[in-house]
Amino acid sequence: MEVAGVLGVTWSSVLAEGGFGLCFKRKVIDDRVQRGSIAVSADRSIWLAMTGEIERREVMLRELDRAGFPAAKDQDADVLLGMFLVHGASFVKHVQGLFNIVVRDARRGKLFLYADRCGGVRPLYYHHGPDAFVFGSCAKAVIAHRNVPRELDLESFEELLVLAHPIAPRTLFRAVSVMTAGTFLEYGEGTVRMHRYWSKQPYRPSDDDLQTLGERYFNALAAAVERTVDATAETGILLSGGVDSAVVLSLLHRAGHRRLKTFSIHIGDQSQSEREASRFLAERFQTDHRSIDDLEESCLEQLPDMIWHYEAPGVNFHPTYLLCLEARKYCDLVITGTGNDPVWGVFTPLFAADSWLARVTPALSVLRYLRGRRCMSRGNLRKLRHGAARTDLGLLKKLARLARRTGHPLTDQICLDDSLFVDQREFLELGKFVVDAHDLWVRLPYNDSFVVSIAEAVPPAARYRRNAGGPLELKSFFKDLMLARQVLPQEVIYRPKTWMQSPTAEWLRGPLGRTIEAVALNPSARARGTFDLARIGQLIREHRAGAVDHTYPFMMLASIELWHRIFIDPPSIAKPQLDLSAYSRGF
Repeated sequence: MEVAGVLGVTWSSVLAEGGFGLCFKRKVIDDRVQRGSIAVSADRSIWLAMTGEIERREVMLRELDRAGFPAAKDQDADVLLGMFLVHGASFVKHVQGLFNIVVRDARRGKLFLYADRCGGVRPLYYHHGPDAFVFGSCAKAVIAHRNVPRELDLESFEELLVLAHPIAPRTLFRAVSVMTAGTFLEYGEGTVRMHRYWSKQPYRPSDDDLQTLGERYFNALAAAVERTVDATAETGILLSGGVDSAVVLSLLHRAGHRRLKTFSIHIGDQSQSEREASRFLAERFQTDHRSIDDLEESCLEQLPDMIWHYEAPGVNFHPTYLLCLEARKYCDLVITGTGNDPVWGVFTPLFAADSWLARVTPALSVLRYLRGRRCMSRGNLRKLRHGAARTDLGLLKKLARLARRTGHPLTDQICLDDSLFVDQREFLELGKFVVDAHDLWVRLPYNDSFVVSIAEAVPPAARYRRNAGGPLELKSFFKDLMLARQVLPQEVIYRPKTWMQSPTAEWLRGPLGRTIEAVALNPSARARGTFDLARIGQLIREHRAGAVDHTYPFMMLASIELWHRIFIDPPSIAKPQLDLSAYSRGF
């Protein structure tokens, strides 16, 4: 049985012994991480390789000293190897951070793969077949192996159309699985065993009152933000203009950091973007600000490259890709406000009856989640795709297996959202575009383990409020706390959230629409027979006439065809060298 793995998109080191091989990339964040990608036990029976970085290593160093396993103080991998020797395979329970970890224990004939608690930022993929066990930090590294078939998974394909992502551990590649957050894999004697070492706990009751929780949370967040800055790396902040990234910027300014680099992107009509808010913040804190403004439809010529890095079809992920492309010109490390929304919850109870119904009928949480996150209705899917399921029953059963009863509808939804949309779309987009595509590293202060643990102690009913005569105020506990601490002006904190929208719908009524149509309806797409081409033609005509906005299916169909032509059709996979227009001409 062959065992092979790749950590990192490209690699600079190779380990090989017998039927085991590992290629890994030494990612330079600072000197410590550069030297800390691999550790080997004194008798060379245990190898540990990792990418990323760990939190609170000082705590682990003290524990190792007490246990008589002193580790090199500047190498993360040595610290992790020491923890493995002390605690065994479940050592990862004591580890926080963003990482991939692989351990080979030759004494026991075991291989261990470890996913962190954010899952999507640094995913781990694997294939288990009769001839080989193959793993990697990107799916393309796995399917490139000669023993891994490159075939579409039809069940995941339908999930992609409805939710814009497959439901892990399945991927679009039938022979490839992805590890979910908080799990580790044990492989030995041809057998794979999955273990869960951590589960999301969206509410952890505390004896502290709300004022004490607020003080603890603010202090923890300020400390986590301060730790994100690295004196040895050029650091930038991805500034959306929203409250989360604005708080990060303000706290760094308070801590004495000046001339910070900030980056924002604004596409389309000024009223649909957060352009003015970003500029206001940049001027207020005197940052070295770079803004990508008024992009035209030609930016989507890079769609094949985006799909290559994302490894799946997608819609509206070009802003993140292009923003990171700009940041990479000036930075090695970026800080974002990503991850704060899901901690506090974005699916709040609409009415008092919702809370009661959610307790009596847990299925309500699953139904509400699907209604809130679905991108294509079942009716439209059946019209478009040959052989689509008649109902949502199968999808609802899969979602129900991920659902948990927490005692409150808000935290029920947090559990679902965290394991689905957050890990498999939001964090995955960061990992694929920030880290893989542009070779940056990302830090997420709102996902610091201590910050999250305090937020989870806030009672669900205190995380939002209904304003008199107005809508619900999401994240009200967080926003009120930032106002009380005078972190930002009131108008910035409570400004209504305006999700960044690209004018793709309008672009599709012009030349871009003809290019996308040529991709979606080219001869190879027709030969696949996956979709009803007559219905696609009707959809395109309706969109061009302005009768209906079909942006999502229009772009998704073209992305699916590009994904096939990049990953499935060629005899071997390779980074696409052609732009979107070239693919539309049949190349």
